[in-house]
This record gives sequence, structure tokens and C-alpha cells, in this order.
Amino acid sequence: MTTEQNSTWKSPFDNLNTMARTQWQRSTGDRPLVHQVYVSCEGVVTEPEYFEQLRPFVRDNYRLVIVKRELKEVGHSSPPHIRRKIEDYRRIRRISLDPDDEQWLVFDVDSWTPEQFAETYRWAAARKKNFLGISNPDFEFWMLLHFEDPIDKLNREGIYAQLRYYIPGYNKHMPDYELTADLLKNAMDRARRRHRLEIGKEIPQKIACSAKGGEYKERWEKLLELADKYDYEKPEEMAEAAFSKENGSTVYLLVEHLAGENPTRDIERRKADHAEENEHGWQEII
Repeated sequence: MTTEQNSTWKSPFDNLNTMARTQWQRSTGDRPLVHQVYVSCEGVVTEPEYFEQLRPFVRDNYRLVIVKRELKEVGHSSPPHIRRKIEDYRRIRRISLDPDDEQWLVFDVDSWTPEQFAETYRWAAARKKNFLGISNPDFEFWMLLHFEDPIDKLNREGIYAQLRYYIPGYNKHMPDYELTADLLKNAMDRARRRHRLEIGKEIPQKIACSAKGGEYKERWEKLLELADKYDYEKPEEMAEAAFSKENGSTVYLLVEHLAGENPTRDIERRKADHAEENEHGWQEII
């Protein structure tokens, strides 16, 4: 083949490559940018299994990254430890954070010391897209809200008993549990209603009346100071679940970010959007 022929020769794959590149550019150009949502959990079984079931409901402009702990790490589940798991995950993979990427710590309220909470609040206040999903007393209460809104305050044993009524055989693993859009919406509505009732109270007064009033009050004032310094949007939502004596969970805020406030409506809308994209040949080629 001559030099002239070589310069004009084209691979039979050139057109395909061009088409794929054009499709990809068109697809990403028509869609919002994808933001990473890193979720690190206190539990090594229940929470990761739950969030895996949440994946089909995640909106197109979010990518859920579940930072999992190994079973051998059961004794290392404090809020500071699960925070470091996110940092290690990104460091090992050399992943930098975009301003709109979110980091979530999901943990139970009654397992940790005020010092550990204070350190975690500082982490959340230092960046607008750092969030806490706190459940009182534990993550299983958030799961129970998918099925009912208990009238009475429940301890861990009561929550487990109620949960086994809806998920027979539940023991951290979820053998016959299928997450649906309706269950998600019920849980978010119930958790949101509980949370707003709590936020409506005078938080500093309630803290002052608690058993560790002085210690909690100092921590609350420090949190507000940090929130003001770093322009953190909602310090009440971080603090209230930890200070409250009622059952509740702010995990609904994470689920709202990922799935939207009305998953049933949003899923139908996404199905319609994807059908239109497929009809016009706009889908991304992988």
C-alpha cells in the first residue's frame, strides 16, 4: 500500500466508532451531570443489603456508591471509623470529590459517645455535601417505617419483633424482602413527619433538660458555630436525631436525594423518558 493510499484508507470500524462517540456525547449532553453519592454504614449486613435493593430507584443523575465494611471489621463501626472508610475508598482508587458529590454516614444513635458524635458533626459541617443518616435507636426502625408508624416508642427488641411480622425470618439479612416504590414513599412520609415534629421543638431547651444537659448544650453551640462558619444548610437535621428521645431516622433524607420524594411518580417519568430516548436512538452505547 502506497503512502497516498495509506493516508486515505479507513478502518471499517471508523464509522462505528464515530457513531458510538456521537451517541455518547449526545446522550451525556442531554442529561444532567451524574453526581456520586458515597454511603458508608455502621452495619455490615442490613444496611448494605438495603441500599443494594434501593439501586433500581436511584435517579439518573445520581450514582450510588456503597462503601462496604468487611465482617472482620464488626468491632470497628464508630462514626469516625465509617467516615475513614469513605476516605480510604477514594484514596485507594485515586478518586477526587466534585463539589456536588455527596458523602453520607449511616449509623445508629445510641451506640456512641458525645466525643464521637462531635467529631462526626465537625466532619458534616465542614462541607455542604457531607450528610448524616442517623436512626434512633437503630436502622431497623427506618425499615419498620416502610410498613407502619408505631404509636408507642419501641426499643430494639420491640422493633425486631414488629419487623419480623412483615419480614418473616428477619435476622439482619433480608430473605424475603422486596423494596417497592410505595414502601419507600410510606417510609419517607412517616420519617419526615416525625422529624418535622421534632425540629419544631426548642432544641436548646430540650438539650438543657437532658441528663447530660451541659455537655450536650456545649456541643450544640459548637455545632451551630461550625454550621455558620462553613455555611452548612441544616444543622438541626444533623443534631436532632441524636438529641431526640423519640424513635426516628434521618435516612429518609438520603433516600429522598437518591430516589426523589415520590418514587412511584419519578419511576414512571423515567420509564417514559427512557422509552423516548430509545425511540430516537439516544441511548448511551457502552
